[in-house]
Amino acid sequence: KKSKKKKKSKKKDEKPDPQAAHEAIRPAIQAAGRFTKPSELPENLDGAAKELYELIYQRTVASHMPPQVSNQTSIQILGENDDRSVQFRSSSSIVIKPGFSALYSRSKRDESELPALKEGDSIDCKNTTALIHMTQPPSRYTEASFVQELEALGVGRPSTYAGTVQILRDRAYVGSPTKSGSSNHRGSAKAVAGAAISALRAAGGEEFVGSRSARAPMVPSLTAFVVTSLFEKHCNMYVDPSFTARMEDRLDKIANSEGDVSEEERVSYLDEFFQGSEGLASRVKQIDEEVDADDARRVSLPSLENSNSTEADIGLFVGPWGPYVKKLVAESDIKAPTANLPPGMASELSTITLQSLTSILATKEEN
Repeated sequence: KKSKKKKKSKKKDEKPDPQAAHEAIRPAIQAAGRFTKPSELPENLDGAAKELYELIYQRTVASHMPPQVSNQTSIQILGENDDRSVQFRSSSSIVIKPGFSALYSRSKRDESELPALKEGDSIDCKNTTALIHMTQPPSRYTEASFVQELEALGVGRPSTYAGTVQILRDRAYVGSPTKSGSSNHRGSAKAVAGAAISALRAAGGEEFVGSRSARAPMVPSLTAFVVTSLFEKHCNMYVDPSFTARMEDRLDKIANSEGDVSEEERVSYLDEFFQGSEGLASRVKQIDEEVDADDARRVSLPSLENSNSTEADIGLFVGPWGPYVKKLVAESDIKAPTANLPPGMASELSTITLQSLTSILATKEEN
């Protein structure tokens, strides 16, 4: 009896595994009990399917192989130039045991070994070339890196990742704009209707949505900035990743406990989430009653916030017919001048400044 109790308590303490209900993708198994090699695939199989199978085959086999072992060497070279101290660094990596990397041709690269040196050796400098290194912003998320970020934050489950990305694209919260004149339409946007048309217009049109390739960068739309700003001001917890992670953990505990959690406790948790004093229903009611429509539609960007000039009375808004510029007037009986944002500008956020919006509105008023 003691051993049974220990075993049961250990099972309760185990953390739920999000992969528990998902079988790993593996290559096809032949009747002999071995995997089908990529070279044994039918000839009528198209190229994309062959590449996918080869990737799955390599990953499966690589998972059973030892890691790669490399010998890495780094040296520091100190010197003086015009009474200034200079420092150079060089490194090399020599593969001793390829391990799983032997499966991948892309891992086979030219190896350069440093010459035999010892500390204190004198080296003559024959030539130097100065290279300028510019600080680059972080790369935008792709679908793969976005899913990795969700996993790191503990948000979602493997079965929900694809649906999450699909919703972000269908509602035009993110897009992958293509350059004007580009002939690459692989994975182009599908035809939309109904409410999706308004979402597409608000984001900047078909040009903003662009490619739906999984490798394309995910660029946030102006609609995404509007929605995020609205939630951060009035429903901050719903855009807090830790809130989503805690909620999913709580629901997992309720689902896994089954008989240990009463029906009343399950219902009370969901009732508190929807109908509680800080629940979803009360937050939505508060927004409807207190938030002005123009405030809800206004785009908040860093480039539009810091200004003490007369241009500060210009605002960028998102509407059902697309983003537009509007002059803010105090008198309610005066119709505020507006102008549509030019095509393509919604996907180039760096071009959206108070000066550019003022020019757009001035051009509209002149015409």
